[in-house]
This record gives sequence, C-alpha cells and structure tokens, in this order.
Amino acid sequence: MTEAYRSTDGRVSYTYTYNSGNFGTIEVTYTPVVRITIVYDMAPASGALNWFAGLPNYNVTNFSNTDITGNEEAIPALLTDISLPVQLSAFSAGIEDQKVLLQWETGSEINNLGFEVYRATAAAGEYVKIASYEDDETLAGAGNSSSARQYRYADGNLSGGATYWYQLADVDYQGVRSFHGPVSVEAPEALPEVFALHQNYPNPFNPETRIRFDIPAQAGGRMELAIYNSLGMKVRTLADGRLAPGRHLLVWDGRNDRGDQLASGIYFLRFQAAAFTQIRKMLLVR
Repeated sequence: MTEAYRSTDGRVSYTYTYNSGNFGTIEVTYTPVVRITIVYDMAPASGALNWFAGLPNYNVTNFSNTDITGNEEAIPALLTDISLPVQLSAFSAGIEDQKVLLQWETGSEINNLGFEVYRATAAAGEYVKIASYEDDETLAGAGNSSSARQYRYADGNLSGGATYWYQLADVDYQGVRSFHGPVSVEAPEALPEVFALHQNYPNPFNPETRIRFDIPAQAGGRMELAIYNSLGMKVRTLADGRLAPGRHLLVWDGRNDRGDQLASGIYFLRFQAAAFTQIRKMLLVR
C-alpha cells in the first residue's frame, strides 16, 4: 500500500497493490487511525472475491489486471489526533555534585520500552550513546501510562570546563527511536585532590594582586588565609572559617584590615587548614 497526502484540501489518497498471498491479519491491539471502505467492480474481471468470518481477511483475484479504485475521503479525526509514543513536558541539564544532571518528565507514554542518553561536544556534533535502558534500570520506560513520570540521569565522566550537549531518545516496543533535545551545560572544574596555595600574580604588584588557593573534596574544619608584614604581624585576613571545596580566587588591594594602604615592602601570604600550612612571599611596590 502507498499513500499520498494532499495539503491543499487536507485529503489523503491510498493505492493498494496486490501480488500474491493475502494481506495478513489486522491485529486488534493496533490503534485505529483510519476507516476505509473498498468497493470492487468485478464485472470486467474474471475472478472471485471471498469474505471470511472473524477478523477481516481479504482474498482478491483479478486475472485481467483491472485496476481496483475507490473513493477519496477526507482525513478522519482519528488520523489528525494521533498520540505520540512519548510526550515530554520537560527536559533540562544542570550541575549537581560535580556531575551533569539530566532531568525530564513525560506527560504520557505509549509502548515505551525505555530511554537512551546521547552526548556530543557541539550542538551539531556527533552524538554518542552514553547510557541506555538496557543496562540502567532507572532509564526503563513505563510502557503505557497516562500520568506524569519523572526521570533523571547523572553523567560524571566529564572534562572540567567543557561544554556538553545531550539528546534523549525514547525507544518503543518495535525498536523505533524518537529523539528530544538537545540541551547543553558547561561541566564544572574537577575538584582539587590536595590543599595548595599558588604564587600570587602579578608579583611584584601595585595596587592589587590575585591570589589562588585550592581546597580538596571532603575538606573540613577551620581555614585561614592571612597576610603578614616582614615583622611577623598580621595585617590582613582574607578568609577565615569553613570554606567550600574547589579552586578559589581572591584579590588583595594592598590594604590592611582597617582599609589603610600599606607601604611598599615584602609581605607574606599564609594559608593554614588543619595540618596543612603554606606560605608565599609577595612584593608590594608603590
């Protein structure tokens, strides 16, 4: 069977070609989308039309190869309002615990076997499957459902600072895939593995300098980042207390805790956390 849709008046035409055998069985579980009435004119033909009880089976013989034609009808309402296998009401990407978290919600599902997750490094790049319902039970579909359902998937195989693009595919019982997206997100920088205090930049400096320091995952307790003059006196506290893991950046403007500009000279930057202590020498030039 072939069909053609005519957009000018919203009609569809069907052409049936019969070679041998029979058309097969119309399964009762199929969703009806169109009802067709076929009228055969057997007058010019030499053959037979047989009707069978039960499910409709058609056996048509036409030895003179006369064309079988029918009437053109408007597209039925059922054909113009077919439910999609999976209807997504939301699909988003975010960051949680140093991973990309994908979340989506379905408004309804029809014959949904499950979901697959695809990832690329560009919107129009090559998307590679990174997860599937076949080996992740959290991606299994609901089959047939008319109620909302929420799904999520966490991607932790990342390069810090890179931007990733994701597509979602739902797979039906016949293995047909329907794709959704893409959505994108920038991956977080990887957490440091150890404490570190980096050399300030610029150095020498005037009037300000940048200070970078690292705090590893699971670090806890009180931490302090402070500046001392050449006499060992604390002149400025930049950070004091419990600090979050990650890579930190602070700017020192060459002033003390009272807001006074300090004189030119050598100053020492001291970072202390638990059993870790590191000191860097800085030169302020006015």
